[in-house]
Amino acid sequence: MLLLATLFTAQAEVPEGWFLAGSQPANYEADVVDEAYSGRGSARYASLPEAEKGFGTMMQAISAEEFAGKRVRLAAMVKAEDVESWAGLWMRVDGPNGAVLAFDNMQDRPITGTSSWNRYEIVLDVGEEAKGIAFGILIDRAGTVWLDDMEMEVVDDRTPLTGLENARASRPVNPSFERE
Repeated sequence: MLLLATLFTAQAEVPEGWFLAGSQPANYEADVVDEAYSGRGSARYASLPEAEKGFGTMMQAISAEEFAGKRVRLAAMVKAEDVESWAGLWMRVDGPNGAVLAFDNMQDRPITGTSSWNRYEIVLDVGEEAKGIAFGILIDRAGTVWLDDMEMEVVDDRTPLTGLENARASRPVNPSFERE
């Protein structure tokens, strides 16, 4: 019973509509704080001292219905403190039977160390067959990030993509490793 009460207490601090996940979600905490890029508050997502390996994420998962067949940009203002390994916004487009149709977690352009507020973006195509969109902020190992002014919007095809499209190829790519 004590474990259930502890879990419920930890989840009660998470901003409304969000939940914690990842390989080590119990090693992270989230809350709403007064410090903000704009307005009166932001979400703070931080590692606990136990966060020596794995990652955690504060996330949401929504239906893809409104965005199916469109290019979507997820953007947010993020501030970082003592991010030991890396952090980043992330977004994943899910298709039928759990297929990943598109994905980006900013690992190729990570948030590291300590920085003031910066705008970060992810742009992915949401296929007609898409069923869901999952998104959030992640921290690998230790650090703290603040998240504010997040928006998800449809953009036109001139906006460059940032992530892996069609993450599951239909055929092997360059299986003979030949040079051109």
